[in-house]
Amino acid sequence: MAKRKHSPAPDHDCVRVSASLARGTHTRLSALASLRGCTISALIVEAVEEAVRGIVVMDRRKSSESVDSAGLVKESVESAA
Repeated sequence: MAKRKHSPAPDHDCVRVSASLARGTHTRLSALASLRGCTISALIVEAVEEAVRGIVVMDRRKSSESVDSAGLVKESVESAA
């Protein structure tokens, strides 16, 4: 039996999401993942990445301060001195 392809290892740039699916949708996802030899998570990651391909996010704030993933302004090294 071949090993399944797993979703990418979590790192600091990854976030977890949760979604509720109809039982039938979950069953079909499970079957598709099995046919492809991967996990449901890997299949969903692939589908979401394909869906957002070409989407560009721009930060138009006039401030040059860096912002963390929660949208909070990080204090720069220069301003801390």
